[in-house]
Amino acid sequence: MGLAALQLNQISDAEFAFNRALQLNGNRIRSALELADIYLQQEKIQDAGRYYQSFSTLRQFFNVQQSARSLWIGINLEQARGMDNQMREYGANLAELYPGSPEHALYQQLLND
Repeated sequence: MGLAALQLNQISDAEFAFNRALQLNGNRIRSALELADIYLQQEKIQDAGRYYQSFSTLRQFFNVQQSARSLWIGINLEQARGMDNQMREYGANLAELYPGSPEHALYQQLLND
C-alpha cells in the first residue's frame, strides 16, 4: 500500500502505510528504508536517522545486502547530519558494489560540487 501511494505521490498516505506496516510487523526492512527516505526528503533528519538505523539493524539481522538506493539514502542522510566520514564510507561501498549505477553517478556529482 505504501509503495502504491509513493507511485501516486501521496506521501502522507505512504508514510501512514509504512508506519502501520512496521506497527504490525517490526521486521519490515523496506518500510523502514522508505520512511527514512520520506523523512529525509521532508528534512526531518532525526526521524530519518532513526528509521535508517532500524533499516540497518534489520538488514544486518536478516543478512540483506545494501542496495544502491539504500546506500544513496545513507549518503544523503549523513551529508544532512554533517557526518562526512560516514558519508564517504557509504560512498566507498556504493563505488565498490554498484560502480555503474545512477546512484554512484549522483554520488560522484555530489563530490564534485
